[in-house]
Amino acid sequence: TEATCPDHGPWFLRFKLNRRDGLHWNFARCIETVRPESYARYKKLEKSQRERIRMKAERAGKKTQE
Repeated sequence: TEATCPDHGPWFLRFKLNRRDGLHWNFARCIETVRPESYARYKKLEKSQRERIRMKAERAGKKTQE
């Protein structure tokens, strides 16, 4: 997820679940600054994810029409 701080600019937020003791899920958050190469990768992945969602919606629409 991309977030923007008014004072420090863009940041990437990552939310993860990890299970250290085998019984309880812990919530972990990682924050990192945005570098140009990581931002380009983020935009590329975001674009491909939106394309997959669009294609899935089109396939679902075709199935309902049949």
